[in-house]
Amino acid sequence: GGKVSPGGLVGPAGTSGVSGTTLLFNDHTAQAVTTSATLYTYSMPQGTLAPNGSQLELEFYINTSTSPNTRNMRIGIGGTTFNFQNLGLSSSVFVQRGYATVTRLSATTVAISVKSETSIVSGNLIATENYYNTSAVVTNLDSGGPIAITLQSVIPTTGTITAEYFTIKRNLI
Repeated sequence: GGKVSPGGLVGPAGTSGVSGTTLLFNDHTAQAVTTSATLYTYSMPQGTLAPNGSQLELEFYINTSTSPNTRNMRIGIGGTTFNFQNLGLSSSVFVQRGYATVTRLSATTVAISVKSETSIVSGNLIATENYYNTSAVVTNLDSGGPIAITLQSVIPTTGTITAEYFTIKRNLI
């Protein structure tokens, strides 16, 4: 009358692995901009980038009209800004992509790894790439409410930038 199972005893719990990626923000609304402006803002809830070692992946793609005239795309994280690339272009049509990995080192410090790619069409196709790594102090990620993550267009002179998208993902650990 006894019930016998081949399952055996429950063993000890194993270590947690990577849980995957969560999409936090994805906006494809075209932004026609003729001056310096914040193109997109994501209000990241407090504690989203926790614990230490947690990461955000940011990606953008933009297209311009002619005469971009020394553009710079940058991201802002809790009041601290990071440049993707000073484009220094004129009389060209270009496409730019930017990728950044933001890693939490502590509640007030992040490391950032940036890659940007630019393709210029002005009779010839010219492509450039830019890479850098840095760390910076940011607004406290664990207190004080939501943290603004922005994609900004810095344009010292006139010309139109159309931002096609800005995406933010969180790598779960």
